[in-house]
Amino acid sequence: PGQFPQLAAVLSAAKAEQIEAKQPVPMGLQSAQKGVGVGHLHRPPVAGRALAVGQKHHDLWDAVPIGGGEQLFRLLQGRSTRGVSTPVVGQLRSGVQPVEELLAVVAAQRGPRRGAVPPPVRVRLRAPLRAAREPATVLFEIGTEEMPPAEVARTVDAVRDALTAKLDATRLGHGDVRVYGTPRRIVALVDDVQPVEPDAERQVRGPRVSAAFDDDGRPTKAAEGFARGQGVGVAELVRVEFNGVEHVAAVVGDHGRNAIEVLSGLLAEVVSGLRSEKNMRWNDDELSFTRPIRWLTALLGQTGLPVAVSSLRSSTNTRVHRTALTPVVSVPSADGYLDFLASHDIVADAAVRRAQIVQGAQSLAAEVGGVIDVEGELALIDEITNLVESPHPLRGNFAERYLELPPQILTTVMRKHQRYLPIRSADGALLPHFVAVANGS
Repeated sequence: PGQFPQLAAVLSAAKAEQIEAKQPVPMGLQSAQKGVGVGHLHRPPVAGRALAVGQKHHDLWDAVPIGGGEQLFRLLQGRSTRGVSTPVVGQLRSGVQPVEELLAVVAAQRGPRRGAVPPPVRVRLRAPLRAAREPATVLFEIGTEEMPPAEVARTVDAVRDALTAKLDATRLGHGDVRVYGTPRRIVALVDDVQPVEPDAERQVRGPRVSAAFDDDGRPTKAAEGFARGQGVGVAELVRVEFNGVEHVAAVVGDHGRNAIEVLSGLLAEVVSGLRSEKNMRWNDDELSFTRPIRWLTALLGQTGLPVAVSSLRSSTNTRVHRTALTPVVSVPSADGYLDFLASHDIVADAAVRRAQIVQGAQSLAAEVGGVIDVEGELALIDEITNLVESPHPLRGNFAERYLELPPQILTTVMRKHQRYLPIRSADGALLPHFVAVANGS
């Protein structure tokens, strides 16, 4: 009542009317008179329709994100009267200020709603961008929270296709495009990127010839205006045929853009275009992907490459293992980046990780006289490969008495629940051992 005198007055009047009419007093009115805030609203389980308030005593503002006050607000806005007696409906609607204004006042008094997260600030690149001077390797890393294993391989292919297509749509010379993936990062490397696009000429179509020249062959204002707009003389205009109609055209020079200018926008489009089979959103409404994107690393040779996507801005830093002494490290150069990651116990190449898993598992199995059925466990090995950034196989054991169970039960638990590789004897029988793969040493 002290904070919302208007609302308290209306509720008091409604309560008095209910008492005079000898009707059941709604719980919401009782609570309001006692200074109890609006909590969860619901249809009361007792006879008589009334505005009911649950047991949680939150103030009005804190009730909004919980959802308990939603019925009251729908009532005040005239959208719903379910579960509320007619006299109360009229009193509330006639006396309470609009909900939007009420919420604005409460927000100013109480501050942000409980659990509210401020929206991220969109970043923009500063112009002009610096110019590249010599061919160099491009490194672009998209850092995420741990992706599902199937999405790692799918995203690697998607980034490779998108990056190749977008580069081919420019005149920027470049070498091979290589893309690698781990659960936390997608790494793209482009070799021998030229510092600038070559200059080119292009034709700009203008008005039809019939409109560009009069009957005596003199240029009209349309032709003169078109030529002036393209920075050429009327005499330099040429005639071209387009869809069977003859037009005048201007041949203009198209100066090549600098590599940093080309790549800055191109790489941002790759990130904003990322999609998966099941997308999610986080506190950045402009991005959507299988997991939140947390950082971007971009270099052209040893130079930082500016890339801005929504609230993300690229840097020359990357993130290694969370348990590392320094979880965020600076990248000195795009060249040799895979070796740089390996020095921090991260294997970016999935083929290398897979080979390490198979080799390590077979070695551990051989120590107990067993083998790993690689062909039979292909799907599981592929899944494990994209569950870790640095595979370290470990051998575990279980009591031999469990071998009395059907093998299908044991292998199902190991594969589906634990992602363990079963160890078998030479004849294919299960042994009381398995190989687990840890992430990092």
